[in-house]
Amino acid sequence: MRFGLIGCGWIVERDHIPAMLASDQVEIVATADVSADRARLAARIAGIPESAAYSDYRALLERDDVDIVSVASPPGTRPQIITDAAAAGKHVVCEKPFALSLA
Repeated sequence: MRFGLIGCGWIVERDHIPAMLASDQVEIVATADVSADRARLAARIAGIPESAAYSDYRALLERDDVDIVSVASPPGTRPQIITDAAAAGKHVVCEKPFALSLA
């Protein structure tokens, strides 16, 4: 599975990336965060080129080599990111709720 990581905060840096790197079934191919510095840091930790780090998640979604995205962005941003990812034909992993309310 070729992953794109959207949202590159400390949990991704400390937990998600190391867990993915430990799997022989996962390849991290791109990162995205509103902070370009965080996206580049996550790319370095994941061992991928900084050219695969984006400050706009939509650029990550345009990549043909991203099969699945892991969304670890703040709650208010998740619904739009997940909707856009699904529309781009990507599978989505979101460990937290992607809605702000049950409604």
